[in-house]
Amino acid sequence: MSILFEAFLVDESQVDIFDAVLVAEGFEDLVSTARSINPEGANPVQRLGKPTRSAIYAPFSFQQIVEFVLLLPFNFVPVVGVPIFLFLTGYRAGPFSHWRWFKLHDMNKKERNAFIKKRRWQYTWYVDSLLQIS
Repeated sequence: MSILFEAFLVDESQVDIFDAVLVAEGFEDLVSTARSINPEGANPVQRLGKPTRSAIYAPFSFQQIVEFVLLLPFNFVPVVGVPIFLFLTGYRAGPFSHWRWFKLHDMNKKERNAFIKKRRWQYTWYVDSLLQIS
C-alpha cells in the first residue's frame, strides 16, 4: 500500500518542495520553465503556481524497490550495517532524487549520465550540496 501511496500521491508534494527550494535558492528562472511563478507570494511555496509541463520528482522504479528490499537486512548488522545500506542504496537512489533537476534542464539520457558520472560519489554519500553545482 505504501508503494502505491508514494508512487501516486507523494510525488506531487515532492515536486512542490523541490521547486520551492529552487525558488528560495535563486533558481526562479529555471523553475519558471515548468510552472508559473507568482511574484506576489510571501514565501517560496506561495509563489509556486500550476505546473505548465509534466512534473515528476522521481520515476517509479520496480528495480529500485527490489534492491531496497534486498539490501534492507544490512540495517541489522551492528555498527557497519546502516552505513553499508546507505552507501549501496545511495549509489542508485541518489540520482533519482535529482530527476526533477534533470527535467528542468531538459537533459537527455547521455547528458544525465555524464552529469551523474561526474558526481557519482556525491550522490552515493547523499551530499546535500548537489544543487550548488550548476
